[in-house]
Amino acid sequence: MVVSNHQVSEYVVGNCINSVAQGGYNAFSTSARDFNLRVNSDYKSAGFNLRRDQWDVEGLIAKSKSGYANDTNSIVLTQNAPGLKVALDAGGYPNFTFPAKYDPNLASSYTRAEVQYRPTETDNTEDQLKLDVKYRLKTPFFTKIWGGVKAASRHRSSTTAAATCSRPAPTCSVQRTISTSGRPMSPMH
Repeated sequence: MVVSNHQVSEYVVGNCINSVAQGGYNAFSTSARDFNLRVNSDYKSAGFNLRRDQWDVEGLIAKSKSGYANDTNSIVLTQNAPGLKVALDAGGYPNFTFPAKYDPNLASSYTRAEVQYRPTETDNTEDQLKLDVKYRLKTPFFTKIWGGVKAASRHRSSTTAAATCSRPAPTCSVQRTISTSGRPMSPMH
């Protein structure tokens, strides 16, 4: 191990590969992650204002919809690498010198491979209806009477899944969750 200015700048992994977390056992791994994110929303509304004589009437109708989808996946490859040398260059980036039998370009060098796929999808919808009425009085004490109604309907649907497969012992697990929630058109308080 080379230490300069209180920082390790070079080291060599031990030769033992039979003890977990010691020597060259799982000394090197590489991973990649990718995802595709899609977000969209749509909002439509219409309304009116009516003023006639002593009446004011306002109405609104609205419909909104949104969607979120995220497809994410990753792969992790791990290998035993007894005698692996790691040295930092002048910019602080690591350089790896692999022992002859443990070339990272050879599939046989890897002892573990793990693949994950985790898609998520959520859809939301909302409908609203609102009507407000004002009546102007011609009395000295009360000047207006107001009233109104509002109703809304909301719905949410969500799907998530997870799949993980790993090697050397081929194990796979798959999990899927679906949930929906919603409320039909009802008066709002």
